[in-house]
Formats: sequence, C-alpha cells, structure tokens
Amino acid sequence: MPVNILYLKKLSYFLTIFILILIHIFLKRLDLINFEYKIEFILTFIFYLSVTFISIRIIFDHEIMFKFMKRNKIKILLISFIVNLLIILSIKIYSFDYINIYTLSGLNEHRATHWLTNFQNYGFIKRSLVGTVYHFIFGNPPSYFNILVISYFVLISKIIIILYFSIDLLKRFYSNSNFVFVILFFTTPYFINFYLTDLGRLDQINNLILLIITIIILKNKLNYFLSITIGLLCVIGILVHEVFILIQIPYLIFIILMDFLNRNKLKDLNYISNFLIILLIMITGVYINFKFGYPTNISFDEMKILLEDYDSFVPRLDIIETFFANPIKDLDILTDWGLAFSVSTNYRADPYLMIDFLLLNLPCMGLGIFILFKHLKQNKDKFFNLNYLILIFLLSQILIKLSITYIDSYRVFAYLILFIFLTNYYFYNFNSKIDTDLSEIYSFRLIYYGVFYNFALTGITVITAFGVGSPSIYLYIFDKIFFK
Repeated sequence: MPVNILYLKKLSYFLTIFILILIHIFLKRLDLINFEYKIEFILTFIFYLSVTFISIRIIFDHEIMFKFMKRNKIKILLISFIVNLLIILSIKIYSFDYINIYTLSGLNEHRATHWLTNFQNYGFIKRSLVGTVYHFIFGNPPSYFNILVISYFVLISKIIIILYFSIDLLKRFYSNSNFVFVILFFTTPYFINFYLTDLGRLDQINNLILLIITIIILKNKLNYFLSITIGLLCVIGILVHEVFILIQIPYLIFIILMDFLNRNKLKDLNYISNFLIILLIMITGVYINFKFGYPTNISFDEMKILLEDYDSFVPRLDIIETFFANPIKDLDILTDWGLAFSVSTNYRADPYLMIDFLLLNLPCMGLGIFILFKHLKQNKDKFFNLNYLILIFLLSQILIKLSITYIDSYRVFAYLILFIFLTNYYFYNFNSKIDTDLSEIYSFRLIYYGVFYNFALTGITVITAFGVGSPSIYLYIFDKIFFK
C-alpha cells in the first residue's frame, strides 16, 4: 500500500477516535444512567470496545497482525476466548447493583427446579435421573449452590472437549478459513455467552454426553463394547431429559452413518451389527421413557407439596405440569404453527426469532455454512450424497421447535451452532484436502470485523438480557419499530 494512503488511513482512524470521544463526553453529560442504566452501559461499552479495536489498527499493520495470528493460532484462540469471558464477567460485575442473583449467576429457579425430582421420592419419572444420582450420593436434594457448582463443572467439561476439537483442527488442517471459523465460533454470542446464561439446564448435560459419544466415534473403531457404551450413554441422555430423543439422537445416527460409509463398511457384518446394537439400545431407552416415564404413583398435588417443602430457593411449581404432559398426545401442529407465524401481532414470532438468531451470529453462521456447503459439494461422491442428510437434520430441528412449543427457540439455535461446528470438524477428519481456503486479506477482515461484531453483540446481549429468554438488541429494535 502506498505510504500516503497508509498515512491517510491512520489519520482517519485518529479522527474517528476523536469523534467517538466527543460523542462519549456529550452522552455522559446527559446522565443517561438515571434515565435507563442499560442505555448508559451499552454506549460506554461500545465506546471502549471501538477505541480498543481502532487503536489496534493504528498500531499494527494488518499483514503483520495476520502473520502473527497464523504463527500463534492456538494462543489467539485462547486469548479470544478469555477476552470474551472477561467482557461477560466485567459487565455482570459492573452492573451488579442493577441485576438479581439469577442474572448474575446464570442459574434461575426454573432450571434449578428440574434438579429436585428423583426416583426415591417421586417414583420413576422422566427428567429425574440427575436428581436421583445426587440424592443417592448425598441423601438429599441439591441446594442452589451445589446445582450451580455442578453446572459449572459440566460447562467446563464441555468447553475442554470443544477446545480439544478446535486445537486438533488447527494443528492438523492448514487453512485460513478453519482458523477464522474457530475464532468466530468461540466468540459468537450463542456459544459461551449463551451457556453462561443457561446454567443448570439439563440439555447441557446431554450436550456433554453428545460430545463424549462423538469422541468415541471419531477416535475409535466401533466394537461391541463401545457400541454398548454408546447405547447406554444415549439411554442416560434420555433419562436426563427426553428432548435427547429429538435432538441428540438424530445427529448421532447421522454421525454413525457417515462413519459407516467413510470406513467402507458396507459389507462388514461386525460394523453393521454394532450399529444395530446402538440402535436397539436407543429404541429401548425411548420405549422406557414413554412407557414408564410419566407419573403414576404420585399426583400433581403431591408433587407440589414435596416441592413446596424445599427451602434452598423457591421452586417453580409451574414445571410440574410438564412431567404429566405428553407432547405426542398433545401435538397440535396447525395451532402451534399458527402461533409461531403470528408475525403481525408478536415480535417474538418464530420468523423474527430466526432473523434475530442469524443477525446475532452472522459472522460465525455465515462462514460455518460456507465451509459446510464446501464439504458437502466436495464429499458428494465419497458419501453417496447421503452427507446432505445433515441439511435435513438441521432443518428438522427448526420444524420440531415449531411443532412442539415447550422446546424453546434459543435452545434449538444453540444446538444448530454446535452441530455446524461438529459437522465441519467431522468432515475435515475424513477429507483434509478440502478446498475451503480464503485469502489472507479476507481472512484478516473476517477475524477483525467478525470478532469486533461478536464482542459488541455479546456485551450488548449481556446488558440487555435478564436471561436467555429476554429480548436481544435486534428483538428490541423489531418491537420498537414494528409493534409500537
């Protein structure tokens, strides 16, 4: 780049910082914190984040920066992850006087209540395996603090496994797009920020089970012992929460099928029998859940009395009805889809939620889907076109959400982000020569602007949301513009 143009660019950066400082001073004088603390926090956060990123561009040349990043990919991954964590934690600490304990900790009483039921006191009922194991070890239901500690342990375990996949990907497959995608995945709002605000949800334990099974499938040749182990882990997932049947099991079947085709085991009776063993144990778990998982030895009122005696926090009694509800018998697709698409009256209608999800995770989703389609296109002959089943699976998750109202949108969206990451990692393992590379200048721009976008949206989401179900900045805008 010519020297004069370089100096002009740096001058424009300095001018931008100067303008930002003037705007910041002006807004400070308005004393917005007494009007609405969230607006004050958002403006302050965006000011400091913008000045930081612009200062980086002034000090460092983009070519030098990207070469440094490529030489230190794992360090950059860890740094971006830690910075993202610090942004979340610092905002929570800074807004301590304005939020409640549930927002601060990330564990609310609704999710914590699911840990209180167990087989010992309530009989054999669905979603009670976690409470049963805890009660068996300690002899009493878990306290709020203990639920929080165990939830953090589960989250840390998940992050360690995902870090293992990411570092393995960066070490074994040289590609700018890999590097950029992993960085954007670790900083996107629906990864660590979502999980920190969704602590205690039984889905997170099932995600950990999914990751463990994925390691077993990818790193080992299936045998009878591993097949039985995978099947039993699936049964555990079903007994932890039955949504495992709709979300994790279909994805696991896809991964096992791809592994079967990739290893050319079409005539291998041992491999086929291993797959059938896993399938049979899965079906057994599904049967046990639907046949015996609904309360028969305890009534609604009796469950209510038991939960009301709990004193560590105030249990949410409205979840009791979910133990008695049968989603198959109660299925009313036309009514549910009508509510989902009520776009003229509800700013939380599913089309708006989908747009909100895509905008919140735009850099990660955009590059992730780009890489996924590259994999599908270049692996077409290798997998007999069956690799395209992943698209049907991803679409099915959205259709399931539309048809079964108790599966919340944000849970499905978080799954989609994770599944895209795992699928790309899986395909790379069996086709390392795939052409998904990007030029260095585009890679730098994606990292620089993508990470800035992710950090900004993560910070704003932490400030505006009292929990995962609260409006994001985009839903807030939709509400103010279209639903006045």
